[in-house]
Amino acid sequence: MSSEPTEEEVVQGVYEHAANLMMEGKSRREIVDDLMEKGLDEQSASAVVTNLKQMRKEAGVGQGRKNMLFGALWCIGGTVVTVATYSAAGGGGTYVVAWVGHPLRCRAVHHRPGTGGQGLAGSSSDG
Repeated sequence: MSSEPTEEEVVQGVYEHAANLMMEGKSRREIVDDLMEKGLDEQSASAVVTNLKQMRKEAGVGQGRKNMLFGALWCIGGTVVTVATYSAAGGGGTYVVAWVGHPLRCRAVHHRPGTGGQGLAGSSSDG
């Protein structure tokens, strides 16, 4: 026994179809035209594309804020590691200078004073 899709399911299907076209790189006009071929009027098709673009923009802003938070946490963590190991090194021990060179990669340099730069050993690990 098959039942007719609800209005909500139809709307969701329209948005999913339009989102797929957007991800394929179709232009706004191409998406509107495609939706009109599927039975939507031009105003409704244009509203779907406008709403999708707004949702996409808001999602990007949220991701940007999340990336900034993680970047700040990495910066603070790197500073703490650097200060703690420098303090522990005293006047001539080994310490670590940590920094973030990429949002998903943390790097550390182990410095041994008095080696004329020969004591730099870079290591990296995905963070």
